[in-house]
Amino acid sequence: HLSEPYYVAVNDSLSVMLVTDREGNKTLAFDLDGNLMLSFGKEGHHDGEFQGPEGVALDRAGNIIVGDGTDGRVQVFGPDGTIKRTVATVNGNYASGVALTPDGYIAVACFKGHCIELYRYM
Repeated sequence: HLSEPYYVAVNDSLSVMLVTDREGNKTLAFDLDGNLMLSFGKEGHHDGEFQGPEGVALDRAGNIIVGDGTDGRVQVFGPDGTIKRTVATVNGNYASGVALTPDGYIAVACFKGHCIELYRYM
């Protein structure tokens, strides 16, 4: 199932573990026993597509936030993997780690931009 697993996010309350597959250009969701529940994404530059997904996070509602390494987009997907929106393209066009802050921002590590950027999420 995995070509080049990169980042992992776990949410105990939703009983889900997310893994980004950089080479496979997809994000996978597993239950906490390791059973595949969902896989979404493909290579491309359009909404819902990836060029090397890296950082991944979940919000309380189960929405999935993915940072794309090669093209720098930060995208939000519904719990079923459907694209909801592109939040931003980060400085340096390389979004690696992502996390949600308690006050409603997405914090993104901009690998090539040598910075951390915050984007309003909620």
